[in-house]
Amino acid sequence: MNDYLVLVREIIDEIHGELGSIDQERVGKPPKSCFDRAKAIMVQQYFEASNRVTEGLVKLFRERSSV
Repeated sequence: MNDYLVLVREIIDEIHGELGSIDQERVGKPPKSCFDRAKAIMVQQYFEASNRVTEGLVKLFRERSSV
């Protein structure tokens, strides 16, 4: 399981590095990163988790990336 989580992070971070930041400037609340969403969806599929659980994973990825 740990290897899968590391693999997901490395793959998505590599894609993020190649594409750069694709989030657009918007008025209002800042949008969630599409890269964090991709990580959460891949983990959701692995664990066969519900959407509500995955919403918490998006928050976790965002907090980890800001550290």
